[in-house]
Amino acid sequence: MISDTRINMNTLSRFRWILCIVFVLSVCGCTLLRNPGPPPRYFVLSPIDSPHSLSAHTDKKETRRVIVGPVDIPSYLDRPQIILGYDNNQLIVSEENRWGEPLDHAIERVVAINISRLSKGAFEACPFSQGTSLEVESAPMRVNICILSFEPKKDSEVELDVLWCLAFRGQGSKAFERHKFFSVPLSKATVQSTIDAMNVLLAKMSEDIISELAIVP
Repeated sequence: MISDTRINMNTLSRFRWILCIVFVLSVCGCTLLRNPGPPPRYFVLSPIDSPHSLSAHTDKKETRRVIVGPVDIPSYLDRPQIILGYDNNQLIVSEENRWGEPLDHAIERVVAINISRLSKGAFEACPFSQGTSLEVESAPMRVNICILSFEPKKDSEVELDVLWCLAFRGQGSKAFERHKFFSVPLSKATVQSTIDAMNVLLAKMSEDIISELAIVP
């Protein structure tokens, strides 16, 4: 009898310890779920501040409307997380730093504003994703953009490899297309420096587009 009682007491004691461990783990798990870490930070791309920042100019006197987009981006860039580069074919994805809008829409918006500002009123550009069906169909020109790569390379620079083409209303074929490559040095290996460099690259592409639009009769 005494032996059986001791066995039952030992079993009960072990059971209590198991219950305590389960309780502690449950509390820790709930705490981790309630506090998964700092909230993500959201960023947007920005157009140039001044129309005199770059050398683009045009002598056109009449304002001409242009639709910018759609913009095609690689699948690996089509995500809310910001890509900070890659190493040995492995993406470096920042979970805590994210885009505040879809990247393809951001590129449309920034390039459209840059074209309007840099052309000094010669062209009025509208993003494809923000234009009404009437605005898109009635615009005499459209700039389609295909991004091939747009992210930091190594730790020293950010690159933009892009194919863009110009099409006129009522024409099924493209008027012409250009394959361009731009790069700017990366001042610091930070998210803000990366985005600043991406803004400069979009401004360079916008300047290139305007130089072609300016010679269109």
